[in-house]
Amino acid sequence: PALPSHDGARLELALEPELLRNLKTLAQRQGVTLFVVLLATFKSLLHRYSGQTDIRVGGLIANRTRSETEGLIGCFINTQVLRSEVTAQTRFVDLLHTVRNASTGAQAHQELPFDAIIDALQPERSQSHNPLFQVMFNHQPVVADLLDKQLSGGLRVANLPA
Repeated sequence: PALPSHDGARLELALEPELLRNLKTLAQRQGVTLFVVLLATFKSLLHRYSGQTDIRVGGLIANRTRSETEGLIGCFINTQVLRSEVTAQTRFVDLLHTVRNASTGAQAHQELPFDAIIDALQPERSQSHNPLFQVMFNHQPVVADLLDKQLSGGLRVANLPA
C-alpha cells in the first residue's frame, strides 16, 4: 500500500502430536532445531506464493548474552533479518542448512542493533513498509494447559488479541 495501515495479524496453530514428532525427528536427523525446520517451511511457502528468490524474514532474538542481564527486567529483544535464497530447484534439506547458518550467524551478531544495520545499508525508505523485510517469524512453544488459567501467586496467563 502507498500508506501504512499498521494492520497486523497473528497466526496461532497447534501442530498435531504426530506431525510435531515427525518435525522434531527431521530436525534431529539434519542437525538443526525445530525453529529452523519451521522457518525453512515458512520460507518455502513465501517463495512459492511470491515467486521471489531473495527471502528475507524478520526475527526476534533475546539479546541476553551476558549473565548480568539475565535477572534484569526490561526489553533487550533485538530485531534481525534472516535472509535465504530459495528457488524452485532448492532442495528442502539444503534450505534447512542455509536457514541454520543464517540463524546461527544472526545469533553470533545479536548485539548489533537493527537501527545500526539500517544506517549502514541506507536502503530506500518508504512509509508503507520496513525496508528490509515484510514479514516476521516467531516460534513460541506454549503449553496449552497454562493458557487462560490462574496460577499460583495470582499470576494469570492469557492470550491477547492481535
